[in-house]
Amino acid sequence: MGHSGEYFNNQTLIELESAGLEPISLQEKHYHWEFESKNQAAQYCQQLFGISLANLSQVERALEHYLGFDILPNGVGLKWQLQFIHCQNNH
Repeated sequence: MGHSGEYFNNQTLIELESAGLEPISLQEKHYHWEFESKNQAAQYCQQLFGISLANLSQVERALEHYLGFDILPNGVGLKWQLQFIHCQNNH
């Protein structure tokens, strides 16, 4: 089955406001998921996200294309980002 991620989209701020929350700051932070190799990253993501219709080589190429890798001192870093919304209650 794999990890079912839920991500912010165009509706997120509308949903927060309709719940009585006022967004007061938005931040995007960049991270690395660190691995010994690109192949190890592909294996991890294949298992985490339940990717069963692509082989490791295809997963690795997709990670490179859509997210990218940086070379780190002890391996590779799969680029990742998270968005943070800080809200205050309007009630």
